[in-house]
Amino acid sequence: MKRWIGISALVLVAAIWSATEHVHDHLAITAPSGARTAVVEGWMPREHIPALVHLLEQGGYERIYVTGTMRLFAYYLEKEQALVVDFSEPADGELVVNASGIDGARLVVLNEHDTLMDVAVSSNPTEYGSILPPGSMSLTLGSLHAGQLAQGTRNIFVKELLIHGTNAHALAARTSRLMADGTRSTAAPTFAEWGASLLSGAGIPADRLVPVPATAADLGRTLANARAFADRARTDNLRAVDLISLGVHARRSQRVYQQACGAGVKVGVLSLDDPETPRKGWWKRRMGITRVLKELAGIPAAEVMDGAAMP
Repeated sequence: MKRWIGISALVLVAAIWSATEHVHDHLAITAPSGARTAVVEGWMPREHIPALVHLLEQGGYERIYVTGTMRLFAYYLEKEQALVVDFSEPADGELVVNASGIDGARLVVLNEHDTLMDVAVSSNPTEYGSILPPGSMSLTLGSLHAGQLAQGTRNIFVKELLIHGTNAHALAARTSRLMADGTRSTAAPTFAEWGASLLSGAGIPADRLVPVPATAADLGRTLANARAFADRARTDNLRAVDLISLGVHARRSQRVYQQACGAGVKVGVLSLDDPETPRKGWWKRRMGITRVLKELAGIPAAEVMDGAAMP
């Protein structure tokens, strides 16, 4: 009896070790479709952008869709730049701006009729409050400084903008960046625009990038992105695409995107290396354990068992 208990224990240990060794390969899957169209999840952290650009260029992708849900109202501003929020309908209520900046920086907040704030910011993120008058259709956050600053100097960081407790992005019909010369450019209310701007800044031609914002607030991030992309894929008559995701998130993302797109679109997948969850020794890192367990919880048990059985 003791002998069988010992053998069973050894078998169990071997099975656990095998699963630990191979589960990363099962989750961080790479299975390209052969398409020259890619879709990228725009929430990917900034530090992974150089590797992502290399992967896109290596794959020869001619068109790159960038998906993303709403992001916090977080922006850097140079001197004499501004953020302009045009509301989808008249807005009012408590106004809270969390901002910081370099010595001498001033933040001015205006609606179309009045100056609502004019404050000297400090290096410590601070909440500044005011009231947005009823009927306001726009809000402008301006960055000022009395001194001469080198071109490109980040004068102010706006960490958050809330109106009656709601992210201003959720109330906006358009959010734009007003430059010192009077020109405007689209800001980044979602990670779709944010990711596209990072890729463009890293060398991907802007005419190859297609932001696909996900506006469904009641869905999880991956599902919202997948459904938004599926709608765009039908509009653009896509038949195959490669999804590029980060590390062990790849398998679950590919499955969700494939289900959203249906049989008419073949969704391949490429996993971008994630240093926080390395193939060898991911179980030695707290973040590695967290990410693997999170992904295992999000895929069917049958797939987990198949992954554990991989040679």
